[in-house]
Amino acid sequence: MIKYRVIYILVLSAAVVFAAAYESRLTLILLVTLFALPVVSFLILLMQRLALAFEVTPKSVFTTKQRRFSITLKIQNRFIFPISPMKITGVFQDTEGNLITDKLMIVSVMPFGKSEFIFNGHLKYRGEYFLGITGAEIYDFLGIFGMKIKFTPDSRVVVAPRRLMIGQNGALCSDDNDSLRTEFTFFENDSFSSVREYADGDSLRRVHWKLSAKMDKLMVKQSDLNLSSSAAIVIDTSTVNCGEVRGECEVDAVLEAALAIARKVIGEGSSAACIYCGETGEPEACVAQTAEDYEFLYYQFSVVPVLERTEGAAGLVRHGAKLLGENELAFIIAPELKAEELRSALSGGLSRCKSIRIFLTSGTPDDEFISVVNDDPRIRVAEIDPENIAASLETALFD
Repeated sequence: MIKYRVIYILVLSAAVVFAAAYESRLTLILLVTLFALPVVSFLILLMQRLALAFEVTPKSVFTTKQRRFSITLKIQNRFIFPISPMKITGVFQDTEGNLITDKLMIVSVMPFGKSEFIFNGHLKYRGEYFLGITGAEIYDFLGIFGMKIKFTPDSRVVVAPRRLMIGQNGALCSDDNDSLRTEFTFFENDSFSSVREYADGDSLRRVHWKLSAKMDKLMVKQSDLNLSSSAAIVIDTSTVNCGEVRGECEVDAVLEAALAIARKVIGEGSSAACIYCGETGEPEACVAQTAEDYEFLYYQFSVVPVLERTEGAAGLVRHGAKLLGENELAFIIAPELKAEELRSALSGGLSRCKSIRIFLTSGTPDDEFISVVNDDPRIRVAEIDPENIAASLETALFD
């Protein structure tokens, strides 16, 4: 654009000199025309801006890791002049599973025409993403004016973790008869003993429609199963590798392992008290007993963030001390766990647990941590392979 401005100034200067040297109607018309052209060009640019329409669809996508989905960008020109090549930047996914935050496109749109671009790909890691246009820049036909347009990406994409299952090699909280009995409970139980207000992730099948109509807000049925939990799962989504690809892998493995254990516990007719940091980063607790509870956790775990390492699992144990104290079996799933954190947890909410299973997704623990584990016969530690989570869990739980 600078080049065209310099050329215009040189041409205008030459026209002024020419008009002064040769006073005539022709040179005057030429000079006036050169002065008027930028004004006309700028006015056309304004009208082009008003005639442009951008649309990104769909507005909401819920998918799983590695599953392909499409985002469509539509650009419409409702003006009688073509839109000269414009630069468009945006955030989109690619076919390799990467998030491209500075995708650049050069686009032209014919008069009363429309251009459409489809981005078909997937995302490698669980989480919440916003895809779409971040900005556009259009130019006048002389190339001396430009207009930048800023956008906020408006296609919300939630990438859920994988649904992993632990094989039927044994029971975590009950015997085989209970496990057989509750396969029906997990998938088909429809009884309830109380109601609560609807929350994101709740199944519409659990909505109490008559009560919702009376109260003018959605209410869902609560299961009549015992609200006390049979196992507690402490889920630490903080890592020293926050903001890095490695951190995403570690936390994804933590959440997928937690969901697999929760599904196993629920499938045995027991309940799982899950303690984790929610979407806002604050500690939350959820007692999961039914398939609907599992689906609620599944959605919640899709959007929980990867956090900076602070208190780790020790802070979650302290937050859920009362809930943890009601269980004989506790699971701690984390990228890593330091000796001092484990000591704090053992002296707090885990003091009354008879069995503690610790699963780590990031490397081998140090000697001090191993020493603390060896001093407490309740504890068993295993490393989880992020590439083969289900097999790692089965080996650690049943071998």
